[in-house]
Formats: sequence, C-alpha cells, structure tokens
Amino acid sequence: MTTSDISAPFVESNDILDNPDALLRRFLRDGYLFVRDLLPRDDVLNLRRQILECCRDGGWLRDGTDVMEGITDHEPVREGDKVWAPVYEQIQKLETFHRMKLHPDETSIHTLHPLD
Repeated sequence: MTTSDISAPFVESNDILDNPDALLRRFLRDGYLFVRDLLPRDDVLNLRRQILECCRDGGWLRDGTDVMEGITDHEPVREGDKVWAPVYEQIQKLETFHRMKLHPDETSIHTLHPLD
C-alpha cells in the first residue's frame, strides 16, 4: 500500500461473505477485509469508547474534544515507540477487546484457510 492508497475508499467484502476462497483472495490482494454491519453496532461503539478512553488517558487525544470523535493533535505513534506500550497495555486489559474477537459473526471470518 502506498501513501496515496491510504485515503482510497475501503473495498467492501459483504458481497462475498459466503465465499471463503474469494475472501481469502481479497485479503491476500488488499491486506484487509472490510465488512459492514458484521458485529452489533452498540458493542462496537462500546469498544471504541473504551479504546479511545485509553488513548485519551495516554495523552493521545486533543483536550476538550468528545472522546468518541477520536480527534488528536498528537504526533503519530508507532508500535514500539516509548509512549505506545503503556496505552496498548491498557487496551490489552479490556475484556471487551478480547471478547469481540469471539463473537460468532466475527469468528466466521477466522475460518479462512489458504487456497489449495
């Protein structure tokens, strides 16, 4: 993916959810799968709030803004940066974060296997 690709719209994969081979090919091609409405909206928004609260507590979000907007004026943080670990450790402690990956609708995506 190039820098110019970052602002490109996501390719939705809802149309091929019932086709594991097509999902795998798209994942291998694009490096991600974007699926709308796979998980319950309220659960996703709750997890978003919890993760963004960790980011706010780490000083990553702009003061005085709604946490759910996720607005930052912080310099970019990369995995391995000194300020990354404390925030990521807090996210890893969120039960909701780990429970989300076990949702039945989400686990169906994890059954993808390499093409024969």
